[in-house]
Amino acid sequence: MLACTWRPGTNLTVRCVRAYQDAPLQVGSKLLLDARVSHHWLHVLRLQAGHAVSLFNGDGYDYQGELQLDKHSSNKRSASVLLQQQHQVSADALPRVRLFQGLSRAERMDWVMQKATELGVDAIVPLQCQHSQLQLRGSRLEKRMQHWQQVIISACEQSGRACLPQLQAPLAPADLLENSGPGRLQLVLHPYVAEPLHRLLTMAGQPLLEVDLCIGPEGGFSALELQQLQRLGFVTAALGQTILRTETAAVAALALLKLSGY
Repeated sequence: MLACTWRPGTNLTVRCVRAYQDAPLQVGSKLLLDARVSHHWLHVLRLQAGHAVSLFNGDGYDYQGELQLDKHSSNKRSASVLLQQQHQVSADALPRVRLFQGLSRAERMDWVMQKATELGVDAIVPLQCQHSQLQLRGSRLEKRMQHWQQVIISACEQSGRACLPQLQAPLAPADLLENSGPGRLQLVLHPYVAEPLHRLLTMAGQPLLEVDLCIGPEGGFSALELQQLQRLGFVTAALGQTILRTETAAVAALALLKLSGY
């Protein structure tokens, strides 16, 4: 829950304790922190009353304030923040990227959710593929979605993002819809193709506004799934001469898309 935060009236950034709250935030108001943040700040970080903190709720702003202990709580299990000022956080750079990530084992999916959020992805859609080792349904799916949402929140807290990427329910490749248009590129990573990703990006011929990026699970996409994606307009692309793990491929491709000025 630590991130660099802007200091009003200067060009400096400072290390600040920062957390997400799923609640309306307004300068001049006082917000009772939820149990997760209260426990972490009071019992793990051992913050004291008067400590400068920062909150965000996904609206694109950071809200700075002062930590206050709940006067009705002698054991300091709850706390509030008096919100004193706000500032707009820089918007995520174009192109807007929607990541379709093949479902993989728990720790790999967690890692992708975390790093994709840090790299500025705008939406994450898990893909239930034929080769996915992880199969999710019913209550198990609901619990995993809640867990992933918390992974995303924690990554936003750490990285300084003020807008949460949208997490969508898992789909099968056959359920995806055709979504082509000007300024949009639909990509599916595949190690056995000649066209590298960086060349496809430079050949786009126009500024990219939106990119749909599909990455298979540990076993990759099946032949049928690749055909389904190609019929929807997805173009196959490679990241290099080596075969990358699914989580490595996601981070490498997103870094190229988000940090290389395309």
